[in-house]
Amino acid sequence: MKSYFGLLALLGSPLLAASAMDVKTGSGGLAVYWGQNSLSLQTGTNEMDLDKYCTQSNPPDIILLSFHHVYTSNPTINLAYHCEDTFSGSSMLNCTFMAPQIKTCQDKGIKILISMGGAAGSYSLGSSSVGSSYAQTVYDTFLGGTTTNRPFGDAVLDGVDLDIEGGGPTGYAAFSNKVHELSPSSLITGAPQCPYPDAQLSEALESGWFDIIFVQFYNNYCSAGTSSFNFDTWADWATSKSKNSAVKVYIGSPACAKCASSGYIGVDKLGQVYQDTLSKFSNVLGGVMLWDAGAAYYSTSGDTFADKLKKSYLGSSSGGGGGSSSAGSPSSSAESLSAESLSAESSSAESSSAASSSADSSSASESTSASTSATVPNDGSDTTGGGDDDEGVLTATSYFVVTINSPPSATSTAALNVRDGDQNGVPVAGLPIPGMAKRAAEPIMYTRVPRLHQFSHPDPPRH
Repeated sequence: MKSYFGLLALLGSPLLAASAMDVKTGSGGLAVYWGQNSLSLQTGTNEMDLDKYCTQSNPPDIILLSFHHVYTSNPTINLAYHCEDTFSGSSMLNCTFMAPQIKTCQDKGIKILISMGGAAGSYSLGSSSVGSSYAQTVYDTFLGGTTTNRPFGDAVLDGVDLDIEGGGPTGYAAFSNKVHELSPSSLITGAPQCPYPDAQLSEALESGWFDIIFVQFYNNYCSAGTSSFNFDTWADWATSKSKNSAVKVYIGSPACAKCASSGYIGVDKLGQVYQDTLSKFSNVLGGVMLWDAGAAYYSTSGDTFADKLKKSYLGSSSGGGGGSSSAGSPSSSAESLSAESLSAESSSAESSSAASSSADSSSASESTSASTSATVPNDGSDTTGGGDDDEGVLTATSYFVVTINSPPSATSTAALNVRDGDQNGVPVAGLPIPGMAKRAAEPIMYTRVPRLHQFSHPDPPRH
């Protein structure tokens, strides 16, 4: 059956295992999200298979499979075009062919996690008892347990990531604690927005177990590289509030200009932010998280964004590849996805960034109890085939979320094109995507200005 959404780990050799970074205690780590194929509509090139990222000369240390986005009823996952067939009689995707790829990565000391949530899907836990119960399901489905219809077959993932974008914060503390109880060696990570406390992970951050958090320091007033960058707030959480006193905090950043609506700062500035933060918070800082793998490892010539970051700032090959380390010296420029083909120099991107920055700076002073709704007028005009072309301006109190509406209707707000930040109905790179819809965000303190990920299928976007 075709899915409409296009959407015991093996021990490595002693030599490779010895060279791998301990992500629970080390710094200089690199984590990337993989699976949503956002590269395809940015460059026309598909995201590579999972194992190809693990055999790079400067591979990541952690790869987060994105996403387990529908639970607890009829649970399934979404990996865009990478995996589309389901088990017979089940909604769960059958990606058992990926088991050897996962094991290849694990053989090299690279941790492979399943990321739960994302910006679209049908999920919530609802109560502590449901959270605790669903932890067993996740353990059986992805980790060391057993059940029918394990999507990755006999491959045992290294942990679970909580990228919770909706559905409320209830149940995730109980969930993370139960996963830790069932599998103490498994990594439990989270991806909160940088405004503290994060709206959807507030309870889990207060009383749940985390080994690492990948804070999204972009799309918000507290983005990396700005005067409001608030790593110190998260360092305080890690040292004085976290249930796990050894928790590590990663600096989350987009790997290309159009991987986020705001907050892209380029590899050299990101590296400088990392090194400056390391000098102040070496006991807390664990590394850098990038959205996403496709963008991070794409280049038409020369080093990729990830290559530059690892060689010049993080230290090369902590995951298990080759390459030399040249920490401290900026690498030469390359025609990479982030620096050239998706450059922020386009007027559309500049305008979007300016509008987002303005909205971000004002959001910090807004009351967390404030809530506004986005109106989406539709006059029926449609020149791109993806719905009305001139719906109103997207503000900082609204964000994009994918819904499935097939075929799209020009009179439905669930059939909008992807919009570029606060641009007045300007499609991103002129590429309409069926099934996009605007909806009101949470209180403005936790605004989710869109990351605007694009797909070869109408798949759930990241954050």
